[in-house]
Amino acid sequence: LCCLFSLVLFHKKEKSLALALGVFSALAASVKITGILIGSFILMSYLTLKERFHLNRYPLRILLFGLSATLVIYLLNPFLWISFSSVNPKAFLTETKLLIQDVSQKMKGDEIPIQIRNYPQLEPFLKFPYITLAFDL
Repeated sequence: LCCLFSLVLFHKKEKSLALALGVFSALAASVKITGILIGSFILMSYLTLKERFHLNRYPLRILLFGLSATLVIYLLNPFLWISFSSVNPKAFLTETKLLIQDVSQKMKGDEIPIQIRNYPQLEPFLKFPYITLAFDL
C-alpha cells in the first residue's frame, strides 16, 4: 500500500519515486520476502506503461530502486550484517570472477550447482538473494 501511495505522491518526481518505492519495498520485504518482488513489479509496471516498453530510458531509476531497497534490507536485518574485517579483497575478487563464470556457464545450460557456501568471501553479500530467490543455480 505504501508503494502505491508513493506512486501517487511522486509520479512526477521519478527519482524520488524510485527511491520511495525501494525503501517501502524493503520494509515490506522485512516482513515478508515477497515484498521486494511486489515493489519491483509496481516500479516496472509504472515505467513500462509510462514509456511503452522503453525501459532502457530509466536505468538510473531502476538502479536507485535496487540500491535503496538493498541498503534498507541489509541495515534492518542483523542476520545479513557483514563483518568487513573478515573480508579479504584479493579472495573477494577471485571468488567474484569465479561466480560470474559459473553463473554464465549455468545460463548457457550447463548443469553446474552453484551454492553460496562455495564462495566464503561472497557469502555475507549473497545471503539476501539466496533467501529471496532460493538459489539452486
